[in-house]
Amino acid sequence: MNSFIVLPFIIGLAGVTQGILNRQVSASWGLTWAVALNALLFVVYSAILLALSHFAPQVLPEYLRVSTFSLEKFKWWFVLPGLCGFLLVLGIPWSIQMMGPSKTFILFIVAQIVFSLLAEKFFFESEVPLLKIAGALLAMAGAALVMWNPS
Repeated sequence: MNSFIVLPFIIGLAGVTQGILNRQVSASWGLTWAVALNALLFVVYSAILLALSHFAPQVLPEYLRVSTFSLEKFKWWFVLPGLCGFLLVLGIPWSIQMMGPSKTFILFIVAQIVFSLLAEKFFFESEVPLLKIAGALLAMAGAALVMWNPS
């Protein structure tokens, strides 16, 4: 079994923790300031990573080391990951505020499952096995149960 299998769980924990803590920050400072604080800290952490990559590359795995940077290779869509990150930092605490953490994250996870299957099919041009589709449908059914609020 791949030793990196825990990585998605750590990222999931980080996402839930970030969303809940950003909601707490926004209760004190407002969501706009919470987003700005996240952006500032992201720049600081990225600068540290860049400095490590440049001055002590041996402490990082190969895929995190600095490669050649060329502005000529810039494509317009390079801005989209940053926009996605901004939407996550803004949207998750807002969604938690509006409908709570369980509904927010179950819908978030189902959306990730559905869009990752679409990415496999159309972006990576892979066949999506029926079992994966069945799993996505099962996740959707689970989300429906979480969302269901009988009166």
